[in-house]
Amino acid sequence: MGADCYGLPLLELEKLEVGDSGRNAIAFADWLVITSPRGALRITDLVDARHISGKIVAIGEGTSSALKRLGIVPDLTAEGDSKNLARLLSNAVSPGESVVFARNIKGAAAPLEAVVTKGATASVIPTYHMIARSVPGIEVMLKQWEMCGVDAVVFGSSAMADAYASELGEPPEASALVAWGAECGAAIKRIWGREAEIMPSPDMDGLVSSLLKIRDSD
Repeated sequence: MGADCYGLPLLELEKLEVGDSGRNAIAFADWLVITSPRGALRITDLVDARHISGKIVAIGEGTSSALKRLGIVPDLTAEGDSKNLARLLSNAVSPGESVVFARNIKGAAAPLEAVVTKGATASVIPTYHMIARSVPGIEVMLKQWEMCGVDAVVFGSSAMADAYASELGEPPEASALVAWGAECGAAIKRIWGREAEIMPSPDMDGLVSSLLKIRDSD
């Protein structure tokens, strides 16, 4: 659409070994919850998809699509964020069932609390975590932004906002901040005391909608 875009991969995935007990938990849980496309990719690293015996829940269409590309069709998909996931699980699980969250080592507590409140068992199997990485050419980017300005900075997660703060400090004062969900928006508020534009949906259409809104408000 004519914008100049710069990607800042400030984090990279590091796989975590889960052991036989973790693999068995993933394969035999009553409910297996996948919370990101990265988590979806890790599942087939760890178990044969044909051995997954329980129902599968994805958070967001991005995660659902990633699973489908691997030949795994989720039974349920929560819209967008952990609050909606918690609500969905609260309505779906039954007392006594086992619910396994195969996810980033860092994750929201609300879905687990919803499962426990329902009388089911919640377990987290950390399959990966995100670690800081350097961005080649960042000095050149920073000089260009200083000269030309930055209209918007988009954060794909709370962890990315933390990584930006650690590596680069505060985003340019004149730039609008865009958050990929309410939790990410809350992190931006916590870190910099600034309100973010929350994307209406956690996908590319939501991102474009937010950026057009910012552009048209100028």
